[in-house]
Amino acid sequence: MAITEADLEECASEPIHLIGALRPTGCLLAVTGPELRVVSASRNVRELLDRGVDDVLGRPLRELVAKRCGAGLAADIEALGAAPSRLLRRYEWSPGRVAATFLHREIETSRVILEVGLAPDPVSELTDRFHAQIDVHDFDAAADLSRLMDLTARRIRNLTGYDRVMVYRFQDDGSGHVAAEAKRADLGSFLGLHYPAADIPEQARRLFVLNRVRVIEDIDYTAEPVVGEPLDLSGSMYRAVSPVHLRYLKNMGVRSSLAISLVRDDELWGLVACHHETARAVPPSLVSLTHLLSQMLSVLAERQERIEQAEIASRCRRRMQAVVEGLTPGEGLFSTLSEQLDALMAVPSASGFALVVGQQIRTTGTVPPQALITSIASWLASERRPLFWTRSLSRDYPPAASHRESAAGLAALRLDPAGTSWALWFRRESVAKVTWAGDPDEELSRGPDGRLMPRGSFEAWRAETRGKSDAWDEGELAALAPLKHLAAQSMQAPPAAATHLLGAATDPVIILDRAGTIVDWNAALDLHLPSRFARQAPIDEGLELPAAVPTTQLLDAALRGDVWVGEARVRDESERVFEAALVPVAAGEETPEQVALVLRDVSERKQLEAQLQHAQRMEAIGQLTGGLAHNFNNLLAVIMGSADLALDAVGPDHPAAQDIEAILNTCDDAAKIVRDLMAFARREPVSESHADAVRCVRKTARLLRRTLPSRIALRLDVPDDDDVLLVGVGAHQLEQVVMNLAINARDAIGEEGQITLRAFTTYLDGERARTRNLAAGTYVSLEVIDTGSGIPESLTDRIFDPFFTTKSETGGTGLGLSSCYGIASQHGGCITVRSTEGRGSVFSVMLPVPASEPAGRGGDVTATHPGDRLLVVDDDPQVRGMIARLLRREGYEVLEAEDGLEALEKLEAGEVIDAMITDQVMPGMSGVELAERVRERHPGLPILLVSGHTFEWPRAELRLPLLRKPFDASQLRRALAALESGVVESGE
Repeated sequence: MAITEADLEECASEPIHLIGALRPTGCLLAVTGPELRVVSASRNVRELLDRGVDDVLGRPLRELVAKRCGAGLAADIEALGAAPSRLLRRYEWSPGRVAATFLHREIETSRVILEVGLAPDPVSELTDRFHAQIDVHDFDAAADLSRLMDLTARRIRNLTGYDRVMVYRFQDDGSGHVAAEAKRADLGSFLGLHYPAADIPEQARRLFVLNRVRVIEDIDYTAEPVVGEPLDLSGSMYRAVSPVHLRYLKNMGVRSSLAISLVRDDELWGLVACHHETARAVPPSLVSLTHLLSQMLSVLAERQERIEQAEIASRCRRRMQAVVEGLTPGEGLFSTLSEQLDALMAVPSASGFALVVGQQIRTTGTVPPQALITSIASWLASERRPLFWTRSLSRDYPPAASHRESAAGLAALRLDPAGTSWALWFRRESVAKVTWAGDPDEELSRGPDGRLMPRGSFEAWRAETRGKSDAWDEGELAALAPLKHLAAQSMQAPPAAATHLLGAATDPVIILDRAGTIVDWNAALDLHLPSRFARQAPIDEGLELPAAVPTTQLLDAALRGDVWVGEARVRDESERVFEAALVPVAAGEETPEQVALVLRDVSERKQLEAQLQHAQRMEAIGQLTGGLAHNFNNLLAVIMGSADLALDAVGPDHPAAQDIEAILNTCDDAAKIVRDLMAFARREPVSESHADAVRCVRKTARLLRRTLPSRIALRLDVPDDDDVLLVGVGAHQLEQVVMNLAINARDAIGEEGQITLRAFTTYLDGERARTRNLAAGTYVSLEVIDTGSGIPESLTDRIFDPFFTTKSETGGTGLGLSSCYGIASQHGGCITVRSTEGRGSVFSVMLPVPASEPAGRGGDVTATHPGDRLLVVDDDPQVRGMIARLLRREGYEVLEAEDGLEALEKLEAGEVIDAMITDQVMPGMSGVELAERVRERHPGLPILLVSGHTFEWPRAELRLPLLRKPFDASQLRRALAALESGVVESGE
């Protein structure tokens, strides 16, 4: 049978908080009244008090324990707060028996529940381990939710030692997905898998909020019943677990678990789930520490999410501002808003919009029939909330079920107190392809006890989700509020000029008097800048107007009619930028006595402009450097080849031999600089080889330690040695990126500080991927963190430019970061920097995880001996002559052609050759095009491409190897030998 509503209701109604039993790792006593009389106890209380449960019930606690223990318990119970407050204390329950004890009040009663751990509690060891792994500064420095969740998974696994630690993030429908994971290397990954809402029913969610840490030491435990008065064990640490959940874990192959709640606004936002394949004890101290960790992570996650929502809200507010600016003043609500239907629909990115005012309806976009719209408006009249939203309208209002293609989701704003006027935003059904952990519609069965059995399959199951729209974000909904204010104004008498200005604007407006004192402001200011300003306070206390004259002079000019337009910044918020205008406010024919300061948040626009300018500059520089590198490679090829020939001619004992070797060594150094330029310019062919990021970081750390001063500490934050984090970048290039960033970190620190190298895997969903211009999926993130001098804000947008360096005194080339930028970009990743001057920098490189093992580009070259007669094709006579001389020295007979046409003419004239060496970039016909033409008549002819530039890789069936310029005689010799053996791979 498939999962039904009745099944879900049965799961949700299971009284797991009244389960009446404990796990055997702890025992329980419930006491009440001033004498702390025991009213309930677990049957295993004998292990603690050496008394049977019947001998304990009904007796005052002080008669059962040592005098000192009883006094401590009484004092702590008196100080204990209301549920769900909890204390962890250690009492000497009997001579020599000190045990960790949790104290909490039962929900909605006066009883106090004491839970005593029966196993030893290694407090010092756990505390030391906690401080070693959990650094608040590290978590606080996480730039976004993705990095915060990744850091959470890895640090908690290091702290607890579980086989797998996952961070779930829940949706508003109760389903969730694994957003971060740290695991044993031999386990398969659950990263990115989705889980249906039925996996964590509603009553379990309530318990996760009330009790933020839940432990199961061993699913095969034998429960200890609680004897005496029935207890609500919602706040219990040792409460027994629902049999359904134990079977669920068994089906997953999990023997023990630890769950840490992430809570926002008293609702379960996420969950850190720790799983282990064998039984695992969790000491009370660790439970208490993870409870503290839950609170810290919940606060940090909420802050990061609010930042993301603020960015969305900013975009939607600008759209609402465009609506307000397009309104026609002096008309009724229906007429006024009817002119802006399309703009209103776009505010929260809806697929359809309907304006309902009494019996009048206007629509745009994809909407359900008007009869259903009227019915929805009547149904909404019973809703007390001024703003209603749902992503599953058919669930909340079943008559809409047949119109999911136009009205799967709804956001409704009440425009009048009577509920006869509504603004309705519709979203069509979003058919999403989701990878579930098991079939969410797997048939359920019942056990011998008649209870529902949990699903048994957790293999990746790809399915389509239907019946729901995209979720409504809080920022989108917040931007709708000004519309209600406008509706209220349109139903009232015409307002005074200043009042109308305040009410009509969705951008912040502040009314000032002649002295610059704040008189009033509109609701939009509270939305953009809550609690920033106070009436009768000078505007300069909260806002900076960086004009050339004092604010009072600007106000006097505005009152005379001279409108001032400029920029404004909120004090202590340098990242927020507002366009500002000062305009006079007059009522009727009166002389203006007040000035309106109108603000528009342009922070995001300026960021986008900066990003666009940066991208355009980088692309232009990339094209320039690519062309320069090509020409420079040709020059180096001639120098290296000629020097090689000269060295061979004079012999190693000649006085000039040392100078010629210096020329060759210098050319090698110059070639490395060119390769860095090519990497930055993204003119290098993308490598299809894979590299292990963990191995790369560890190798870099070993090399770096040799060069670090003793006062610079190097810290590694990477998975275990047996973990492999593959990226689709060659090992050499990946090491180059990490080493460049690490050396920059060393130079930024100077004499004393710390460098942290971090590597982890992260899952980016659609929104987080889009903010980085990446595709959604799994990425390996490499971070290099230093405590150095930091980078001034004015320089952060230039640090990836080639030849830009802050190391002029130490001789920096300015190519290190630019080559890192190019390598990351050309492999589908990105590199970003966060820096605070005086506090250090964080460079983050994100590279996609390859979908499969790499395949060879072109296979093996035909195993034909190059023979004695070779054709060399190159438009540069110096390069062509140098290659010909090198080949003749090796004993080959060489024909030369200056371009593809001449090469074809020689072949058509009957010239017999055994192999061809051709440049790739030539006028008229490229090397690849020449190879294709030649292969049409000579399909087995070995062909070697030579290039100092890059190009789209030729079709695999051409099987063309590449020799990069510049090269010396030995490299040319190896390439020809590989042609002979047929083992050259493209690009090597």
